[in-house]
Amino acid sequence: MPKQAATCPHCGLPMEPRDLSFEEMFGPPKLLQGRYVIKRRLSQGRIGSVYQAVDNQEGSRPCAVKELTTVALLDPHDRREATRRFLAEAAVWMNLAHPNLVRVTDAFSQARRVYLVMEMVEGTSLRALLEDRWKVFSEETVLHWAGQICDALDYLHRQDPPIVFGDLTPGHILVDSGGRIKLVDLGLTRLFMPAGYERSGYAAPEQRRQGRVGPRSDIYALGTILYQLLTRHDPTDHPLPSLRRLVPDLSKSTERAIIRARKKDPARRFPTVAEMRQALLGERPAPLPEVEPFVLVEGVQARTVNELARACAAHWDDGLMALADGRITNWLRDSA
Repeated sequence: MPKQAATCPHCGLPMEPRDLSFEEMFGPPKLLQGRYVIKRRLSQGRIGSVYQAVDNQEGSRPCAVKELTTVALLDPHDRREATRRFLAEAAVWMNLAHPNLVRVTDAFSQARRVYLVMEMVEGTSLRALLEDRWKVFSEETVLHWAGQICDALDYLHRQDPPIVFGDLTPGHILVDSGGRIKLVDLGLTRLFMPAGYERSGYAAPEQRRQGRVGPRSDIYALGTILYQLLTRHDPTDHPLPSLRRLVPDLSKSTERAIIRARKKDPARRFPTVAEMRQALLGERPAPLPEVEPFVLVEGVQARTVNELARACAAHWDDGLMALADGRITNWLRDSA
């Protein structure tokens, strides 16, 4: 019997193996691409998981690995096409850089799964915060987050061609202890969902009904997220109660902005996310989060570059170790 081709002659993607072991099919990976060592699972969803890992080719640099299974797509051609699109879109994300977007460093396919390697982000998703029914988010806090989300979406929409996030939900927005926002997941999960799957309550009407997405679809999703954060009301309920009834002291400018963002007709929404940001915040920049201190060793912290330099001078060996393992570089980037 001839040996199976390593790659597809038509699309150039790796051919799927005929037989996979039980561990390959159902168990968590241990080593990927000969460099990413999986430490533990951080979360698990319908078609994938996120793992904490280290990159052995980058001095054991911490990273996050998003794993997506392709088995929900029953047709082999659909799986190959989804994998091709995943790798193509991931390549675009690898060239992007914005403080409110998770950095993507690698993408590949292996054993009927695809993988996205990203920076490790410390934070809690807005979905997890919303699950705590005792938490109340002030309008000031919500606008603080909204400004950063708008900045990230505006950056994406201004790319040529525009990049649409396409799957903006509270679960894809992380916030750290200092209030800094990071958008994660990058909407690539949608490629491996079967046709006709139930879309989230955050998807715009044109996305739910026709599968069409554009920048104004992201605006609708953001308006829905802001509505939920302010009201704690499930956005899948229809019709939704009015903002004013649930939050009587909400400012008129915030109320008008959210109502306009959630118009069923895309043409009646904000033309751009920059205009939505203007309506929410005026000329104000998004408030900068408090800088998290860098902990060099127990009892030795720094909040500025000068303080860090003095701490490293006093603890030379610890400073060299922190530089070698990337902790200083990551702190400088996140605090920029």
